[in-house]
Amino acid sequence: MKLHCTLFILLFSILLNAQRFDFGKVSEDEIRQKEHSNDPEAAATYIYKKGKVTFTHDKIWRYVYEVEGRIKVYNKRG
Repeated sequence: MKLHCTLFILLFSILLNAQRFDFGKVSEDEIRQKEHSNDPEAAATYIYKKGKVTFTHDKIWRYVYEVEGRIKVYNKRG
């Protein structure tokens, strides 16, 4: 039973790490966009945002929060 649980957790963690979003090219629609559809007064907005938390241990436990994203800036205030 322990072997089955260990194998399940191992395979599940491999599948989770395999799902990676690559930015690729910026679309023409993103370039042409002049204002946010929900908030026309917005100076900038996130098009894509993803966070990842990892834990490290040297003498104490620490967590590392990494964020990657794509931001569309509409004007100089943004």
